[in-house]
Amino acid sequence: MKPMQYLTCLFALLVTTSALAGELSAGDDAPPLSITKWVKGEALDLSQAKGKNIIVVEFWATWCPPCIVSIPHLTKLQKDFAERGVVVVGVTRPDQRNTLEGVEKFVAEKGDTMGYKVAFDGDGKTFDAYMKASGSTGIPTAFVVDKSGKLVWIGHPMRLDGPLAEIAAGTFDAELAGAIRQLETSAARLLSRGKSERAFQVMEALAVLDPAGPWRERIHLQRISVHLRAKEIEKALEAAARAVEQLDDPQSLMSIANIVLRQEGPPRAADLASRAARKALDKDPSNAAAGLLLVRATLKKGSGDDALSEARKLVESARDKPELLNDAAWTMLTEGNLPGPFIELALKAAERCHELTGGKNWMHLDTLALAKFKTGAKEEAVELQRKAVDLGEKAKAAAANLQEARERLEQFEKAVKKETLRL
Repeated sequence: MKPMQYLTCLFALLVTTSALAGELSAGDDAPPLSITKWVKGEALDLSQAKGKNIIVVEFWATWCPPCIVSIPHLTKLQKDFAERGVVVVGVTRPDQRNTLEGVEKFVAEKGDTMGYKVAFDGDGKTFDAYMKASGSTGIPTAFVVDKSGKLVWIGHPMRLDGPLAEIAAGTFDAELAGAIRQLETSAARLLSRGKSERAFQVMEALAVLDPAGPWRERIHLQRISVHLRAKEIEKALEAAARAVEQLDDPQSLMSIANIVLRQEGPPRAADLASRAARKALDKDPSNAAAGLLLVRATLKKGSGDDALSEARKLVESARDKPELLNDAAWTMLTEGNLPGPFIELALKAAERCHELTGGKNWMHLDTLALAKFKTGAKEEAVELQRKAVDLGEKAKAAAANLQEARERLEQFEKAVKKETLRL
């Protein structure tokens, strides 16, 4: 396509997507923050911040994994940009899994790792004013308000670094950001209507307008997704193989590995997942999550010795990361019928996780109990599982997860009773 033809098409896309945008968009006055309780930090009034502060308003929830992943990143941004007047506010609203009590407990446990203001939007007014009004449908989503009180950027908090630096420096192009936002909305709606090729054209335009953005990666991931929805497994694997070859972003490569691992049947799926995880780990050697994916993929390939070697590397690299230690242990305990060395390694990982968290996390206790049971310490497993169930009930954990934990407790108790009767 010639440059003039391309720009003409791009202009047409911008015109058609302007009608798709919500009531709130970049360039508008930022709505006030209607907060029922400030969980962390002092209350903030946007009108009083005018002329002094740049405000990042990020919507999140305690049950949202991508939100939790974003917390250290937002903490770092708050620290790095504090001297330039940036104030980060994490806003969350109530639902069955996100009560005020649960949010307060979550924030207290995070401590300094959640190093910014946290607000509870008890009546949902702030959520409606920002998320609903802008047509934003998923969390986490961040909104940036400049010193003039104008909304200048909307997007995922993990993509905030560049725009925030430009906003703080006074070089940010709000008009271009608005155009990118409109195209992004258009691409999402085209995909939801099954017009995937048209959506890919919009993403190509986004890749030109926003070269630092994730659009190249998204095109690859969406192509895989489109083929999977159509049950075209072989085409999906071909698209995944091309993506692994062309992409270098560790997170995208890990997403591909996860997608491919979920596919049953094709023998080459496990090998492809292994290649994706290996490349992600090569790009980021400290990424223990990529190491866990590599273990899972190698196990699925049937390479037990190689998988054990990778598992040992993973447990060592994650020795100060309780969540990853727990995930690694659980994978080895539940991923098929693995031989003894894997179970012993899982116990080692679960015990280290327990040491780091002090037995305060019910899911970690659940993992440790299973590791003890599988290594023969059945009475100790019963005691730990009882504590896990009790903590889970107090934490109001999801009913399905608690039911599984209770069933494991019953299984452990029956095994101990059976052994006692033998004696």
